[in-house]
Amino acid sequence: MTETPTGLAARLLEAARLHRREGHGRRAEWLYRGLLALRPGLAEGWRGLGDFLAGEGRLKEATVAFHRATEAAPDDARALAGLGRVLARLDETAAARTALERAWILDPDDAETGRWLSAVLRRLRCKGEARRVLEETVSRHPLTPKPVAKGAARASILRLRGVEGAFYTLGLSGNGERKLKLSTGNFSTTYLLRSGTFDVWEYLVLEDNLLGDAPPEADVVINSIADPDVEAASLETVAAFLERHPKLPVINRPEAVLETARDENWQRLKDRDGLVFPVTLRLGPEGRSADSVLEAAAAQGVGLPFLMRRTGTQTGRSFERIDDRAALEAYLGRQAKAELYLIQYLEETVADGLFRKMRLFCIDGTFFPVVCHTDDTWNVHGTNRLTMMKGHDWMVADEEAFMADPRAFIGERAWTTLEGLRDVIGLDYFAVDFTVRRDGTVVVYETNAAVRHAFDHARNFAYLTPYMEAVTQAFEAMVLERAGKTGAP
Repeated sequence: MTETPTGLAARLLEAARLHRREGHGRRAEWLYRGLLALRPGLAEGWRGLGDFLAGEGRLKEATVAFHRATEAAPDDARALAGLGRVLARLDETAAARTALERAWILDPDDAETGRWLSAVLRRLRCKGEARRVLEETVSRHPLTPKPVAKGAARASILRLRGVEGAFYTLGLSGNGERKLKLSTGNFSTTYLLRSGTFDVWEYLVLEDNLLGDAPPEADVVINSIADPDVEAASLETVAAFLERHPKLPVINRPEAVLETARDENWQRLKDRDGLVFPVTLRLGPEGRSADSVLEAAAAQGVGLPFLMRRTGTQTGRSFERIDDRAALEAYLGRQAKAELYLIQYLEETVADGLFRKMRLFCIDGTFFPVVCHTDDTWNVHGTNRLTMMKGHDWMVADEEAFMADPRAFIGERAWTTLEGLRDVIGLDYFAVDFTVRRDGTVVVYETNAAVRHAFDHARNFAYLTPYMEAVTQAFEAMVLERAGKTGAP
């Protein structure tokens, strides 16, 4: 029989919870441990201690506490879920699966358990099971309230995220542990909205579920669905929802997002003065061969080498330069069932053998500098910053100059071109990755909202910090303006 706290034990347990809520961690831990010294079989006490330790990042200790809780109460779904989450964060996925599956059977209405279980199953390559758990979880509880912990919120937000093609996975944190992450299709607001500032209602859009629910009381909608290749159906559902609620202010209207697929951007931007967008073709898997791919490229004046990637992928995943026919055949063999992009390769260098990618965020019509990365590989990517830029003072100096005054750095002609691009894309929040030729022509590599804002690089390049903070401030100001809360404290 599970032991129930009474008398002194109940008072100690409530005091520990209170101190934890108020941020008095040392007092909370002292009370939990004192309670458990008196009542070592109290599952609720072990579970509370486990939750506290997990929140402090003391995962090994939390594992011990949750194990003690499940020993005392084998059918405590919350203790099993806590154990499973901690084991998943430690990347002990097989054990995490066992605990989470048991917790989910005991309490199938716990949406957080369902999301973690789906992510663990995905990491274990059980994709079908992961999808089933995710869909069942979302069908029961698509809406998750995330109110501010203390004080008054500056505004309330209905944040929409699509899971038609997106999935939960276990991403890697900076400290080496795993974290729950919704992968592909949506942009993150982790660093765009400061914690404890807004009441957020997070809604996972699947099929037409949004159309059957009354919207919560929200001041503004953030449509963070960003990739039409992955979440076109979700975007169409959001568009239908907004038609039914025309007075709801929205950031990033779904109709505009639907037009930002890579091949759509090429069609829209290829003939603009002062701008080059690489030829981008969409290739389905049916009847595809090396000959048909080469013919399709040649029809647009594109020869080898060219670039290829799976649709719906960002960063460097599936992204390769195809230098010859043998490489093309090998790539097509690896991606036999996938829809692909073929992208014209443009050898844009700023010096002999050196490439550059600049990035601007556009927030409510204003551009904010994010990066000016110089590298010795055509696929300029942030992970190379420490191995290349850190050792070259002139590269760092160029980035500092770009961040301080991007308009002056790239020149008036290029800046004017980018301002025109802003009007074509038509989103409240998006990014543009580009370089500039010596004559001022802008070469755009990518432009959409599926870009993550973070402070990762600022940890090693401290001069970036105020510019990253400016992005956060601008996004929050846009939210407040749309919500009609510009006078809020």
